[in-house]
Amino acid sequence: MADRYQRFTASAPGGFLARRLGLPRPESLRRYHAGAPVTAGPVVLGARTAGGC
Repeated sequence: MADRYQRFTASAPGGFLARRLGLPRPESLRRYHAGAPVTAGPVVLGARTAGGC
């Protein structure tokens, strides 16, 4: 659910004002849906041992 500021900046006049005033333009975030993958790609994990380089 988008908030008021996000809807405002997505409109033509709101986007114009946001650019002119140097205001941030919020990104639309992906929301999790049941059965959908958690990430869009592979995840790499790493660790370093206590005595490692």
